[in-house]
Amino acid sequence: MEQRLVNLIIGALLHDVGKIIHRTGIMQSHSKLGWEFVSSLPPFNKNNDIKECIKYHHGRELYKAKVDDNSLAYISYIADNISAYSDRREEVIEGDDTDDKSAAIFDRKAPLSSVFNILYGRSDKNSYRFNMLKDISYPTSKDNTLTSSNYEGIKIKLSEHLKAIDISKEYINSILHLLEVTTSFVPSSTNTKELMDISFFDHSKTTAAIASCLYYYLANDNYREKLFMNEKQFKEEQAFLLYSYDISGIQNYIYTISGSKALKSLRARSLYLELLLENIVDELLAKIGLSRCNLIYTGGGHAYILLPNTEKVKNEIEEFDTELKAWFLDQSDISLYIAGGYAECSSKELAEDIGKVYERVGRAVSKRKSQRYTANDIRKLNECKYTYEERECKECKKTGKTSKEGNCNICQALFEISSKIIRDDVFFVVLDNPADDRSFATLPLPFNQCLTIKNMEETRAEDYIRVYSKNLPSMGHGFATNIWVGDYTAKINNKNPKTFENFADEAVGINRIAVLRADVDNLGKAFIFGFKEEKDGEIVTDSNRKYETISRTATLSRHLSMFFKYYINSILRDKNRNALIVYSGGDDMFIVGSWNDIIDLAGDIRKAFVKYTNGTLSISSGIGIYPHSFPISRIAEEVGELENAAKTKDEFKNKVTLFTTGKVDENGKVVEDDWVLEWDQLPIINQLDDIDEININNKDITAKLWILREVLRKDDQHGKAFLYNMLDLLRSSQNDRINIARYAYLLGRAENKKIKLNVTEFYKWIKTEKDRKELEIAMTLYSYETRD
Repeated sequence: MEQRLVNLIIGALLHDVGKIIHRTGIMQSHSKLGWEFVSSLPPFNKNNDIKECIKYHHGRELYKAKVDDNSLAYISYIADNISAYSDRREEVIEGDDTDDKSAAIFDRKAPLSSVFNILYGRSDKNSYRFNMLKDISYPTSKDNTLTSSNYEGIKIKLSEHLKAIDISKEYINSILHLLEVTTSFVPSSTNTKELMDISFFDHSKTTAAIASCLYYYLANDNYREKLFMNEKQFKEEQAFLLYSYDISGIQNYIYTISGSKALKSLRARSLYLELLLENIVDELLAKIGLSRCNLIYTGGGHAYILLPNTEKVKNEIEEFDTELKAWFLDQSDISLYIAGGYAECSSKELAEDIGKVYERVGRAVSKRKSQRYTANDIRKLNECKYTYEERECKECKKTGKTSKEGNCNICQALFEISSKIIRDDVFFVVLDNPADDRSFATLPLPFNQCLTIKNMEETRAEDYIRVYSKNLPSMGHGFATNIWVGDYTAKINNKNPKTFENFADEAVGINRIAVLRADVDNLGKAFIFGFKEEKDGEIVTDSNRKYETISRTATLSRHLSMFFKYYINSILRDKNRNALIVYSGGDDMFIVGSWNDIIDLAGDIRKAFVKYTNGTLSISSGIGIYPHSFPISRIAEEVGELENAAKTKDEFKNKVTLFTTGKVDENGKVVEDDWVLEWDQLPIINQLDDIDEININNKDITAKLWILREVLRKDDQHGKAFLYNMLDLLRSSQNDRINIARYAYLLGRAENKKIKLNVTEFYKWIKTEKDRKELEIAMTLYSYETRD
């Protein structure tokens, strides 16, 4: 990467840093304050490129500036405009002490508004409290006013860390992490006439991405003439590529294991795949000469990256995709497939109509998926490439070279690192040219690279390509790229992670684990259509306030990614759930634990997600219950079917399937009803003794379960004989009047004064389809929790 491009990226990242200084209480133009701030820091004081990007990133100031026609300030100016275009209608500079109008418009104490406020035509007014990524942040209607001391704290952190860096490409990620931690929950703009839902961090990162693309696209053009004098014409040019890749087969790759060490390899396998995808992104960016500023989103096997629209970049993408596909074919045959595609777009589309660009790039990726393999690829797949020395791996069943334990190099390495990955102080190190003696100690990566785990001291001594930290943003010379990982694990005595058998043994009643799979409903639709303006249910196409910007979709992406990759940990930790996260990222999750904890946890996650997104997005889920030794591949497949049933029950999705999708006989007659529930029907298990949480009057599943406990536990055998008779009655729908009468009699013995039992009402439970289904679920749960 050229030094001038490094200067531009850092200058674009810090172009608005003066706003932080202004909001501490200094009433001057933030452009001037930012220039003074960086000038006081030793690494920056002699770098005119960076200082010009900061001082002259507004048109009014740039017009008067005596800078070279090819000053990077022109790129910083246009990139800032494109990133903030949708809300910026007039050039009024925050903190401008020469402009009375500025003081009246800007509210430097204003909090960051929620990006979910306007999703799908909403007009909410929720905002965030100040936070440096320590806890999960929910948008609320409370007064979340920021203070000058909040900004003073940010200023101190920025100063302390920035004065210790070098102006080099190795420190770009460090600056990016620094801004993410300190400025993710402060607004980019405090203009009261604009939306304030784009964070300082997201705007800065997007500005840097746009600026670095323009550096390559403009090549030898005159910046002043192209970007400043002819700005309107330039914004119509197809200057950018939105590139995306999508990996197929992830679920089968992760969960198609059947050996004795399935749990040990399961989490390691999913994390390995996550790191593999992150490294693919970094390799492409390095090949083109860009930074992670250009990464819009990654997770769940998907990525979006903003690139310059040049023939050189297009050729590099084709070479990259070809080499990558060959590696996947060699490593995993057809079990994993990566498809990449891009769409050309203009500055105007980035600023006004990004939804259409996502739509076009989606079609490009789909086309690649429909034409996966060439004739040469197919011939290669059909070649016999195995030798008599190769064996079938005991865990994943792949044929090849195996270790003395009978495992392939990937499975063996996964077992060796599985105990380390749950630690917070580990670093994932990418090395070049793996030697043969490393084959069972490292994990393979494309482009003749491998992955291993080191501690900090070992990492510093290693000749590495790049390093990834886990949930630990850090700064240093090329050290390291932080990735957020959902890695909560219940442990034995706060030391060793629990196993499936531990979860089953520690479950209430029956020794069973449960598995939760869930993902967001219609997420693609949110990116394509979510920020279109609506009026009376119709899309507004001629509005002068367009919200479909790359900054806003990048903000939405980051919020969702943080929920599933990081905040999910605190949701489990808050109630000390007896569970572990196998995978959580992108927009989906796979969690295992004691059956009773998983049911309650599913409700916790759903409530948190609704609160987190202002109720604009929903999730669908499946929950399955199994013996701890049940094959994980079967579990993943069956719970996937439960999740799919929740999504396809009706057009609204937003449901949870508990244990069964139902059954029909050969004549199409329903012999077992599905247990697809609305989320508010999902019962509470562990907190059931807290009567304040239960709406007894509604007589939902939770209330029915509570009543069964109160009545049947009076019996020495917990009413098991009666319970099983009633379950048979409910499932067969036979009119057994003796059991119905006994059922009413036993319930009538309840002595708890907080509920009033009406025998007639319980007859209705037998005869009403909804109540009968809920009662069957409650009885089943009660039988599980009272079974020895």
